Amino acid sequence: MGRHHDGVMLLKAFIAGFVIAMPAGAVGALCLRRGLQHRRVVGIATGLGAAVADGVLAGAAGYGISLITGYLLDNEILFRRGRGLFPLPLGVHISRRPVAPARSVP
Repeated sequence: MGRHHDGVMLLKAFIAGFVIAMPAGAVGALCLRRGLQHRRVVGIATGLGAAVADGVLAGAAGYGISLITGYLLDNEILFRRGRGLFPLPLGVHISRRPVAPARSVP
């Protein structure tokens, strides 16, 4: 293969890698657009701002999950009793139904 073919393959690989690595979504499109329209520093700053915002939201989500976990662990006995009482009405309902006669298999 010639040098021209190698250069074309390298260009195709670069384009494919860029397309695969490009973040999809509104924030990724915003970073890309600002980076192309303005200086590269503006695109990088937009990406860093988005990363910080994602980190803050992830921290808030983790805090919320820890609150829910704490509540569930503090009230574990109530949930265990509720779990034991939940199937009771279903069992009473099934035991009061008339038994259907068995069908014969041909």
